Amino acid sequence: MVFRDNFVVAVKYDGKILREDNNVVTLPFGSGYSLLLKNLGSRKAQVGVTIDGQDVLDGHKLLIEVNRETELKGFMDNEHVHDAFRFIEKTEQISEHRGDRIDDGIIRVEYQFEQSHYASPICKPCEWAFYKDTNKKTDSFQYTYDTGSSTVKPLIGSYQITCDQTTRDPSIMKGLSSADGITVHGGDTYQDFQRGSIGSLEPRGHSITIKLRGTSDGVKVEKPVMVRDKLTCSTCGLRNNSRNKFCGWCGTRLR
Repeated sequence: MVFRDNFVVAVKYDGKILREDNNVVTLPFGSGYSLLLKNLGSRKAQVGVTIDGQDVLDGHKLLIEVNRETELKGFMDNEHVHDAFRFIEKTEQISEHRGDRIDDGIIRVEYQFEQSHYASPICKPCEWAFYKDTNKKTDSFQYTYDTGSSTVKPLIGSYQITCDQTTRDPSIMKGLSSADGITVHGGDTYQDFQRGSIGSLEPRGHSITIKLRGTSDGVKVEKPVMVRDKLTCSTCGLRNNSRNKFCGWCGTRLR
């Protein structure tokens, strides 16, 4: 899992959280996965998610209440999720047909917190339309918006907004190259959303990136590494706590 600016992003496999090492998560090709998002801040957060450079929320956003979490199970279609995330190997045939993108294999989560009630707004308040996940007890939402709109008006059951306060950090992608796998529409899953609301947002946005890999040192990963799994030292064979970066016996770097 990755924690930054009071927000947590984790990749889950078979209901368990996978270990992250320097923003890289390894799992076998052909695996289904989900994303666990948690807001540890003191205000609501709006969240956008892209995978392989593509928006997986169908133009919507998620909203997560204070100290709440939601698990995004797959690709959003309007206010529903039917197709789960599946990580597959990007073979030569796939590359020739689909092409290669610089952000293949990369999960990017952008989030922005609600503005404090005591802060001066930078523009007029926006109107929002959200959809809450109705499959479980969570305060997570999504909304659609049009940054080019100058007036608030209905838009397919949601609202356009009058301002855009999202800031992007282009340097976050610097140095990240194409990965060995991509995410495609996988098996059936079911997740529904309903409306909610949020106020004005802080002008500063944040982002977290995670790279998915199906190989380790050139060898295909056969088994995902969970957070609770013990780490075996390659030098002395000692099984170390999953939190250790170095072997407790010989000092060899574990990850």
